[in-house]
Parts: sequence; C-alpha cells; structure tokens
Amino acid sequence: MCPAIYFYVYKKGICDKMKAIIAEDESILRLFLSMTLSAFGVDIKSEAQTGLEAVDAVHEHKPDVAFLDINMETNEAGLDACEAIKADYPDIKVYFISAYPERVFQERLSLLSYDGYLEKPVSKELLRTFLIDNALII
Repeated sequence: MCPAIYFYVYKKGICDKMKAIIAEDESILRLFLSMTLSAFGVDIKSEAQTGLEAVDAVHEHKPDVAFLDINMETNEAGLDACEAIKADYPDIKVYFISAYPERVFQERLSLLSYDGYLEKPVSKELLRTFLIDNALII
C-alpha cells in the first residue's frame, strides 16, 4: 500500500517517485518549484542555477525529467542545456519554464526535442495541472 504522501504518483509504476532536476537562476522560484514538486511526490535530485550545472546534474543523477528555465546565465542557456541533455539521454523528458511566451523561441525550439513548455508566473495549481496534462502525475 502506498503511503498517503504518494497521492500523486509517477505513472511509471505504483509508488515509483519521478526523479527530477530543476534549473532556475531565480532562487525564490527554484525553491518554490522544488517544494511544490516535492509535495506532488516528485523526488528532486538536484537544483541548478545554470544550464551547465543542469547538464552536470543530469549526468550525475540520470533523472526522469528536467525542468529548465530558458534564460539563465546567458540567453537561451536552457535551450543549450536541453540540446546537450537530449543528445546523451534522449529518453529524459525536458520541460521549459520561462517568463517568455513559447513563440519567442519558436525558431530554436523547432530544432529541439523537448516535451513541454510552461509560461511564468507559475502557481501551485498551474504546476499541478501542467504535470497532470503532461501525464507526469495522476
């Protein structure tokens, strides 16, 4: 029987916690994402402030999912990180969380393999809906 805390379960299997990394340069938002995702039963393996740290975290932890901001230490650092992650680990799902509408990066995004895009500002309910819509939690 699953403990009550695992109400939101990764669809990979009963009580399997989805492993994730978060890359966000804004510390308050990074903390919010970490706490909220954890509350939904996601196992946060690492938090990064830059795209390079995100790639290193993926190599170290091999998560199921990476949540990436796009503009971190440089413009489009998250896009560069996605490209590097997908080159080595094509099965890892990559979701962008950005203050910019998806159309702003459409040309570059069309060349990448990514799994979803969430526009800031992010609330707990919006994040929950996004996770359910992308079949990350049930």
